[in-house]
Amino acid sequence: MKKFLALLSMALLVVFAGALTYAQEAQNSDYRIAVGDLLRIEVHGEPDFSKEARVAADGTITYSPLGNIDVAGFTAREVEITLVGLLKEGYFLDPKVSVFIKEYAKVYVLGEVKKPGAYELKAGLTAVEAIALAGGFGEYADGDETKIMRKDGDKDTVIIVPVATILQTGDRSKDIILKPNDTISVLVDQRVNPFTKEYAKVYVLGEVKKPGAYELKAGLTAVEAIALAGGFDEYAAGDATKIIRKDGDKNIVIVVPITTILHTGNKSKDVLLKANDTISVPESFF
Repeated sequence: MKKFLALLSMALLVVFAGALTYAQEAQNSDYRIAVGDLLRIEVHGEPDFSKEARVAADGTITYSPLGNIDVAGFTAREVEITLVGLLKEGYFLDPKVSVFIKEYAKVYVLGEVKKPGAYELKAGLTAVEAIALAGGFGEYADGDETKIMRKDGDKDTVIIVPVATILQTGDRSKDIILKPNDTISVLVDQRVNPFTKEYAKVYVLGEVKKPGAYELKAGLTAVEAIALAGGFDEYAAGDATKIIRKDGDKNIVIVVPITTILHTGNKSKDVLLKANDTISVPESFF
Protein backbone atom coordinates (compact mmCIF):
# COMPACT_ATOMS: atom_id res chain seq x y z
CA MET A 1 0.00 0.00 0.00
CA LYS A 2 2.82 2.44 0.83
CA LYS A 3 4.43 1.71 -2.56
CA PHE A 4 1.09 2.34 -4.26
CA LEU A 5 0.64 5.67 -2.46
CA ALA A 6 4.23 6.62 -3.30
CA LEU A 7 3.48 6.08 -6.99
CA LEU A 8 0.35 8.18 -6.63
CA SER A 9 2.41 10.91 -4.99
CA MET A 10 4.79 10.89 -7.97
CA ALA A 11 1.83 11.21 -10.30
CA LEU A 12 0.49 14.09 -8.24
CA LEU A 13 3.85 15.87 -8.51
CA VAL A 14 3.41 15.82 -12.27
CA VAL A 15 -0.10 17.16 -11.86
CA PHE A 16 1.23 19.77 -9.43
CA ALA A 17 3.46 21.15 -12.18
CA GLY A 18 0.39 21.37 -14.37
CA ALA A 19 -1.53 23.13 -11.62
CA LEU A 20 1.24 25.73 -11.36
CA THR A 21 0.96 26.27 -15.10
CA TYR A 22 -2.75 26.85 -14.66
CA ALA A 23 -1.97 29.34 -11.90
CA GLN A 24 0.37 31.21 -14.20
CA GLU A 25 -2.12 31.18 -17.06
CA ALA A 26 -4.78 32.53 -14.73
CA GLN A 27 -2.86 35.79 -14.64
CA ASN A 28 -3.29 36.35 -18.36
CA SER A 29 -6.12 38.02 -20.22
CA ASP A 30 -8.04 34.76 -20.75
CA TYR A 31 -8.96 34.29 -17.10
CA ARG A 32 -12.67 34.72 -16.45
CA ILE A 33 -13.69 36.23 -13.16
CA ALA A 34 -15.48 33.93 -10.71
CA VAL A 35 -17.72 34.31 -7.70
CA GLY A 36 -15.57 35.03 -4.66
CA ASP A 37 -12.74 36.79 -6.52
CA LEU A 38 -11.59 40.09 -5.04
CA LEU A 39 -11.09 42.78 -7.69
CA ARG A 40 -8.94 45.88 -7.44
CA ILE A 41 -10.28 48.69 -9.61
CA GLU A 42 -8.04 51.65 -10.29
CA VAL A 43 -9.16 54.80 -12.08
CA HIS A 44 -5.91 56.58 -12.89
CA GLY A 45 -5.64 59.99 -11.27
CA GLU A 46 -8.95 59.52 -9.42
CA PRO A 47 -8.25 57.87 -6.03
CA ASP A 48 -11.88 58.28 -4.87
CA PHE A 49 -12.94 55.95 -7.70
CA SER A 50 -10.22 53.36 -7.01
CA LYS A 51 -11.75 50.57 -4.93
CA GLU A 52 -11.73 46.87 -4.07
CA ALA A 53 -14.83 44.76 -4.57
CA ARG A 54 -15.63 41.10 -3.91
CA VAL A 55 -17.68 39.23 -6.52
CA ALA A 56 -20.97 38.27 -4.88
CA ALA A 57 -22.88 35.00 -5.31
CA ASP A 58 -24.99 36.56 -8.09
CA GLY A 59 -21.84 37.37 -10.08
CA THR A 60 -21.91 41.11 -9.45
CA ILE A 61 -19.75 43.64 -7.65
CA THR A 62 -21.00 46.74 -5.89
CA TYR A 63 -19.05 49.70 -7.23
CA SER A 64 -20.17 53.11 -6.07
CA PRO A 65 -21.33 55.38 -7.56
CA LEU A 66 -22.35 53.01 -10.38
CA GLY A 67 -24.13 50.38 -8.27
CA ASN A 68 -24.10 46.65 -9.10
CA ILE A 69 -22.16 45.51 -12.16
CA ASP A 70 -22.09 42.01 -13.69
CA VAL A 71 -18.50 40.72 -13.77
CA ALA A 72 -18.55 36.93 -13.31
CA GLY A 73 -17.61 35.15 -16.52
CA PHE A 74 -15.90 38.20 -17.96
CA THR A 75 -12.17 38.86 -18.29
CA ALA A 76 -10.53 41.73 -16.42
CA ARG A 77 -10.10 43.52 -19.76
CA GLU A 78 -13.81 43.19 -20.53
CA VAL A 79 -14.68 44.65 -17.12
CA GLU A 80 -12.29 47.54 -17.77
CA ILE A 81 -14.11 48.32 -21.04
CA THR A 82 -17.49 48.17 -19.26
CA LEU A 83 -16.32 50.54 -16.52
CA VAL A 84 -14.83 52.98 -19.02
CA GLY A 85 -18.16 53.15 -20.83
CA LEU A 86 -20.14 53.68 -17.61
CA LEU A 87 -17.75 56.32 -16.23
CA LYS A 88 -17.95 58.28 -19.46
CA GLU A 89 -21.65 58.75 -18.81
CA GLY A 90 -21.50 61.82 -16.58
CA TYR A 91 -18.21 61.35 -14.75
CA PHE A 92 -15.11 61.58 -16.95
CA LEU A 93 -14.33 62.41 -20.55
CA ASP A 94 -11.59 59.84 -21.02
CA PRO A 95 -11.19 57.62 -17.92
CA LYS A 96 -8.24 55.23 -17.72
CA VAL A 97 -9.32 52.10 -15.84
CA SER A 98 -7.32 49.06 -14.74
CA VAL A 99 -8.85 45.95 -13.16
CA PHE A 100 -6.74 43.39 -11.29
CA ILE A 101 -7.66 40.20 -9.48
CA LYS A 102 -6.24 40.73 -6.02
CA GLU A 103 -7.53 37.49 -4.53
CA TYR A 104 -9.04 34.47 -6.16
CA ALA A 105 -12.02 32.55 -4.79
CA LYS A 106 -11.11 29.68 -2.48
CA VAL A 107 -11.58 25.95 -2.43
CA TYR A 108 -10.85 23.83 0.62
CA VAL A 109 -8.97 20.52 0.72
CA LEU A 110 -9.45 18.57 3.94
CA GLY A 111 -8.85 15.12 5.35
CA GLU A 112 -6.13 12.64 4.42
CA VAL A 113 -3.83 14.95 2.44
CA LYS A 114 -0.37 16.23 3.36
CA LYS A 115 -1.24 19.95 3.47
CA PRO A 116 -4.95 20.47 4.19
CA GLY A 117 -6.18 24.03 3.89
CA ALA A 118 -7.67 26.70 1.63
CA TYR A 119 -6.36 27.15 -1.92
CA GLU A 120 -7.01 29.76 -4.57
CA LEU A 121 -9.41 28.72 -7.30
CA LYS A 122 -7.38 29.55 -10.37
CA ALA A 123 -8.59 29.12 -13.95
CA GLY A 124 -9.93 25.64 -14.62
CA LEU A 125 -8.64 24.11 -11.37
CA THR A 126 -9.78 20.50 -11.03
CA ALA A 127 -10.13 18.08 -8.12
CA VAL A 128 -6.95 16.20 -9.10
CA GLU A 129 -4.98 19.45 -9.32
CA ALA A 130 -6.32 20.64 -5.96
CA ILE A 131 -5.13 17.38 -4.35
CA ALA A 132 -1.73 18.05 -5.91
CA LEU A 133 -1.67 21.59 -4.47
CA ALA A 134 -2.41 20.04 -1.06
CA GLY A 135 0.74 17.92 -1.31
CA GLY A 136 -0.92 14.70 -2.44
CA PHE A 137 -2.61 11.96 -0.46
CA GLY A 138 -1.67 11.00 3.07
CA GLU A 139 -0.55 7.48 3.85
CA TYR A 140 -4.03 6.16 4.66
CA ALA A 141 -6.08 7.95 2.01
CA ASP A 142 -8.82 6.28 0.02
CA GLY A 143 -8.14 8.20 -3.16
CA ASP A 144 -11.09 6.78 -5.10
CA GLU A 145 -13.54 8.04 -2.47
CA THR A 146 -12.50 11.68 -2.76
CA LYS A 147 -15.59 13.82 -2.24
CA ILE A 148 -16.45 17.30 -3.45
CA MET A 149 -19.06 18.99 -1.26
CA ARG A 150 -20.71 21.79 -3.19
CA LYS A 151 -23.34 24.32 -2.20
CA ASP A 152 -25.90 24.48 -5.00
CA GLY A 153 -28.51 27.06 -4.08
CA ASP A 154 -30.33 25.78 -1.00
CA LYS A 155 -29.06 22.22 -1.29
CA ASP A 156 -25.75 20.50 -0.75
CA THR A 157 -24.37 18.33 -3.53
CA VAL A 158 -21.77 15.58 -3.02
CA ILE A 159 -19.68 14.44 -6.00
CA ILE A 160 -17.39 11.39 -5.80
CA VAL A 161 -14.17 11.71 -7.81
CA PRO A 162 -12.03 8.54 -8.31
CA VAL A 163 -8.74 10.45 -8.08
CA ALA A 164 -6.53 7.39 -7.59
CA THR A 165 -7.98 5.71 -10.70
CA ILE A 166 -7.63 8.90 -12.73
CA LEU A 167 -3.94 9.07 -11.79
CA GLN A 168 -3.36 5.39 -12.53
CA THR A 169 -5.10 5.39 -15.92
CA GLY A 170 -4.44 8.94 -17.07
CA ASP A 171 -8.12 9.21 -18.03
CA ARG A 172 -9.12 12.75 -17.00
CA SER A 173 -12.73 12.41 -18.18
CA LYS A 174 -13.93 11.79 -14.62
CA ASP A 175 -12.03 14.72 -13.12
CA ILE A 176 -14.18 17.67 -12.02
CA ILE A 177 -13.62 21.40 -12.53
CA LEU A 178 -14.05 23.08 -9.17
CA LYS A 179 -16.35 25.94 -8.25
CA PRO A 180 -15.89 28.67 -5.61
CA ASN A 181 -16.11 27.40 -2.01
CA ASP A 182 -16.08 23.72 -2.99
CA THR A 183 -14.76 21.54 -0.18
CA ILE A 184 -12.74 18.47 -1.15
CA SER A 185 -12.71 15.79 1.52
CA VAL A 186 -10.28 12.87 1.30
CA LEU A 187 -11.43 10.03 3.51
CA VAL A 188 -9.35 7.52 5.41
CA ASP A 189 -9.45 4.13 3.70
CA GLN A 190 -12.30 2.14 5.20
CA ARG A 191 -9.91 -0.76 5.71
CA VAL A 192 -7.95 1.40 8.16
CA ASN A 193 -8.91 1.92 11.78
CA PRO A 194 -8.96 5.76 12.08
CA PHE A 195 -7.76 5.58 15.69
CA THR A 196 -4.97 3.01 15.51
CA LYS A 197 -4.11 3.61 11.81
CA GLU A 198 -3.96 -0.14 11.32
CA TYR A 199 -5.54 -1.99 8.42
CA ALA A 200 -8.46 -4.31 9.00
CA LYS A 201 -7.60 -7.98 9.10
CA VAL A 202 -8.65 -11.16 7.37
CA TYR A 203 -7.93 -14.55 8.88
CA VAL A 204 -6.63 -17.64 7.08
CA LEU A 205 -7.06 -20.87 9.03
CA GLY A 206 -6.82 -24.59 8.47
CA GLU A 207 -4.64 -26.46 6.00
CA VAL A 208 -2.25 -23.68 4.97
CA LYS A 209 1.45 -23.33 5.73
CA LYS A 210 1.20 -20.05 7.69
CA PRO A 211 -2.24 -19.69 9.24
CA GLY A 212 -2.90 -16.33 10.89
CA ALA A 213 -4.18 -12.76 10.49
CA TYR A 214 -3.30 -10.70 7.43
CA GLU A 215 -3.83 -7.05 6.54
CA LEU A 216 -6.73 -6.37 4.18
CA LYS A 217 -4.94 -4.35 1.50
CA ALA A 218 -6.67 -2.90 -1.53
CA GLY A 219 -8.28 -5.53 -3.74
CA LEU A 220 -7.15 -8.55 -1.72
CA THR A 221 -8.84 -11.74 -2.91
CA ALA A 222 -9.21 -15.24 -1.50
CA VAL A 223 -6.51 -16.64 -3.81
CA GLU A 224 -4.10 -13.87 -2.80
CA ALA A 225 -4.81 -14.42 0.89
CA ILE A 226 -3.99 -18.12 0.52
CA ALA A 227 -0.70 -17.08 -1.13
CA LEU A 228 0.07 -14.74 1.79
CA ALA A 229 -0.50 -17.70 4.10
CA GLY A 230 2.20 -19.67 2.26
CA GLY A 231 -0.18 -21.69 0.11
CA PHE A 232 -1.90 -24.99 0.85
CA ASP A 233 -0.24 -27.73 2.81
CA GLU A 234 -0.21 -31.26 1.41
CA TYR A 235 -3.52 -32.27 3.01
CA ALA A 236 -5.60 -29.27 1.90
CA ALA A 237 -8.92 -29.65 0.12
CA GLY A 238 -8.35 -26.50 -1.94
CA ASP A 239 -11.62 -26.55 -3.85
CA ALA A 240 -13.56 -26.70 -0.58
CA THR A 241 -12.04 -23.47 0.74
CA LYS A 242 -14.69 -21.42 2.53
CA ILE A 243 -15.00 -17.71 3.32
CA ILE A 244 -17.00 -17.13 6.48
CA ARG A 245 -18.36 -13.59 6.43
CA LYS A 246 -20.32 -11.74 9.11
CA ASP A 247 -23.44 -10.08 7.70
CA GLY A 248 -25.31 -8.37 10.52
CA ASP A 249 -26.42 -11.08 12.92
CA LYS A 250 -25.75 -14.00 10.60
CA ASN A 251 -22.79 -15.70 8.97
CA ILE A 252 -22.54 -16.16 5.23
CA VAL A 253 -20.44 -19.04 3.86
CA ILE A 254 -18.91 -18.67 0.39
CA VAL A 255 -17.15 -21.65 -1.22
CA VAL A 256 -14.18 -20.69 -3.41
CA PRO A 257 -12.63 -23.39 -5.65
CA ILE A 258 -9.07 -22.19 -5.15
CA THR A 259 -7.35 -25.23 -6.66
CA THR A 260 -9.43 -25.04 -9.84
CA ILE A 261 -8.79 -21.28 -10.13
CA LEU A 262 -5.04 -21.86 -9.82
CA HIS A 263 -5.04 -24.74 -12.33
CA THR A 264 -7.21 -23.05 -14.97
CA GLY A 265 -6.21 -19.43 -14.48
CA ASN A 266 -9.91 -18.52 -14.53
CA LYS A 267 -10.25 -15.86 -11.81
CA SER A 268 -13.96 -15.25 -12.32
CA LYS A 269 -14.78 -17.37 -9.26
CA ASP A 270 -12.24 -15.67 -7.00
CA VAL A 271 -13.77 -13.49 -4.29
CA LEU A 272 -12.82 -9.99 -3.13
CA LEU A 273 -12.37 -10.06 0.63
CA LYS A 274 -13.97 -7.80 3.23
CA ALA A 275 -12.86 -6.78 6.70
CA ASN A 276 -12.80 -9.64 9.23
CA ASP A 277 -13.49 -12.37 6.68
CA THR A 278 -12.26 -15.79 7.83
CA ILE A 279 -10.89 -18.16 5.19
CA SER A 280 -11.09 -21.77 6.27
CA VAL A 281 -9.24 -24.49 4.34
CA PRO A 282 -10.44 -27.99 5.29
CA GLU A 283 -8.46 -31.19 5.25
CA SER A 284 -8.88 -33.59 2.38
CA PHE A 285 -9.74 -37.16 3.38
CA PHE A 286 -8.69 -38.70 0.06
